[in-house]
Amino acid sequence: MNAGRVVQADSPLHVLAKPATPYVEDLMDTKDAVRRLGLIRVRDAMRLADDAHPIPATQGSIGADQTLREALSLFLEGAERLSVNGAGPRGTLGFDDVRRAIAVTEA
Repeated sequence: MNAGRVVQADSPLHVLAKPATPYVEDLMDTKDAVRRLGLIRVRDAMRLADDAHPIPATQGSIGADQTLREALSLFLEGAERLSVNGAGPRGTLGFDDVRRAIAVTEA
């Protein structure tokens, strides 16, 4: 809201990625990439594994429902690639996947 008027109503990720006005951009601090990482799930950024693309060696694991912000913490602790576990397809997540996911929200 700005001066009692709703200027944008959307999902938090969409508001951060595509603010409707300069006021929203400033209010939400949309340049904060770490904030955006907290709104993107690992399952939305991971690389799927299949017979043609088996899971490479990893240095840890993370749940598919965890956020990329949580994954970033593991990468900063030294992991280069994480195996993704949980219900659904199996896969891996690397820092390059995190960079790609955040770039998509900026486009």
